[in-house]
Amino acid sequence: MLFAVWLMMAGLNPKSCATYVSNAKGALESQFRFKLTTDRAVELPLLLRSMRKLEGQARKKRLGWQAHHARKLLAARGPPKTFQELTEVAVMDLMREGLLRGAEVGPPHVLKDQHAWTLSNCPTVGDVSFAHEPREHMVVMIWPCKKRSQQGKVPVLINKPTGAAVDISAYDAIHRLLAARCAKATGGESDEALRAWMEGNAAPLFVKQGADGEWRGLTVDDIRGVVKSSAREIGLEESELGAHSPRIGGATDYFTAGVPALAIQLAGRWDSDFWQIYCRLCVGQTLDYAAAASLAEDISLEETCENYSQPASTFRTM
Repeated sequence: MLFAVWLMMAGLNPKSCATYVSNAKGALESQFRFKLTTDRAVELPLLLRSMRKLEGQARKKRLGWQAHHARKLLAARGPPKTFQELTEVAVMDLMREGLLRGAEVGPPHVLKDQHAWTLSNCPTVGDVSFAHEPREHMVVMIWPCKKRSQQGKVPVLINKPTGAAVDISAYDAIHRLLAARCAKATGGESDEALRAWMEGNAAPLFVKQGADGEWRGLTVDDIRGVVKSSAREIGLEESELGAHSPRIGGATDYFTAGVPALAIQLAGRWDSDFWQIYCRLCVGQTLDYAAAASLAEDISLEETCENYSQPASTFRTM
């Protein structure tokens, strides 16, 4: 572990440090046939994780793409008119509401086969379904980016909104996009024609037309480009946004709306409490807390109970 700390202080990237030390540890254990750590020892992964957190204090600024950004883009651009705009709006809204990583919408590797638009592990048209119980919503099956062994696709639920939320709704954006593609492919515009076209359709959910005229699935680089161009249109610094920005913004919106921590963790498919670093503190929320704190009337337990002091222990919140 001291060697791991030395590597970190020497400037080695934390992930590289973790990989190098883990490989060296495994090789030594195999050669000498005994474990280098005991059950009572501090585990190396825990140490490396703490070191990565220390490095994270100087992380690069990353903005989230929130609901209010989507409204600004709608006001600046107007309703989507072209197929490209339909696709971009659907991508951004789905990632934000579904707390999706960029690589879960547009994976990095395009399969080279007879179908120019086939993309590895990307959501397909057939992965989308519309349900009416217990209320109207959409289900998108996705391959989680950080999946366990033998894990299949998992559902992402998107509610059909009402009122002001309709304009930036992922449900409506995906429905408009699929209806446009169905009409172009089959000429049918009814809901029955749409359902029949969607069923079992293995084409990527999000596609673009290349310079050669062929349709291809969006890659994660395309997703990143969509995020940056959308940010540029509303005056944000595009270098501060990336393919994870809609996931960050969606988590922040959930947090600001008062969604329970466990619900955020499950909705975003986080295995740990790492969801907390995605949530950005918001101005209105901070002002509300400050106003409430200034009206507080309660008294601390240490003040009222003689000879009592609060234990100096910490715990993780869920």
